[in-house]
Amino acid sequence: KGKRDGVAPRHERCIDAFRETIYYCGLKDLGFCGSIFTLQRGRGLTQNILIRERLDRLLACNHWCNIHGNIRVRNFPVYNSDHAPILLSTSNGMEMWAKDPIFRFEALWLSKAKCTDVLIKWAKATFGNITKKIKNAEKKLKQL
Repeated sequence: KGKRDGVAPRHERCIDAFRETIYYCGLKDLGFCGSIFTLQRGRGLTQNILIRERLDRLLACNHWCNIHGNIRVRNFPVYNSDHAPILLSTSNGMEMWAKDPIFRFEALWLSKAKCTDVLIKWAKATFGNITKKIKNAEKKLKQL
């Protein structure tokens, strides 16, 4: 059963076919942390009824769960939509073997001019004048 707030209970027969399908496919609910509700309607000032429900779920079979190891599902609060965003994180345990943490570039960094300046200086120091190298390579290619 899903968590519901602000609405009359559903008749069980309405969702029995869905439950049977989940069972037949060997799926299980991956659970969650965070917000209980994934759907929210009627939160405006003109609407005096607030409907909240855990409608959205992540399902998987045991084989998939075993492959992906540490599975975490995070429900975020409802914002700019009637459905909440859900984040699935998995880990197969390989990161503990990594010597160095993985570097991941964040596009947000480019919103700061200082970051762009640093990247330009680093690229020139590391790779030289890329535009000039491309032109020279194209010239050699034409000669060949």
